Amino acid sequence: MATTLLDSDFYLVERVDARGLIRVTRKVRPFLSEAEVELAFNPLQRVLDTEGRERCVLLVDTRVVAGRNDPASEAMFAKHRRATLVGFKRVAMLVQTPVGMLHVQRLMAQDRSDAKVFSDEAEAIAYLTR
Repeated sequence: MATTLLDSDFYLVERVDARGLIRVTRKVRPFLSEAEVELAFNPLQRVLDTEGRERCVLLVDTRVVAGRNDPASEAMFAKHRRATLVGFKRVAMLVQTPVGMLHVQRLMAQDRSDAKVFSDEAEAIAYLTR
């Protein structure tokens, strides 16, 4: 049974199991300003730090939101995207569409992240728990 670590307007963060699987689920509410991005990511980062990134694997589920690839949006999220993913043993990103997969793969390459991108949740979890 998952334990809720954070439940905000933008994110649900859960410890899925005792083996260190952390799930971050993006909620449907859109970000309307850079201030909202800051307010959402600060507690998210604190929770991930508290759980001990080096002991955990991370599943980020973005399937309920439409991705934005405009330069202003990408710039607004860049530092938070990197900070969220750093330090985990493995990271898997879940996306809904092939276009979303290409977009996230481009961002991961740009960030020099070794996070893997999946559209199938079972495959993502298998990768994380191998």
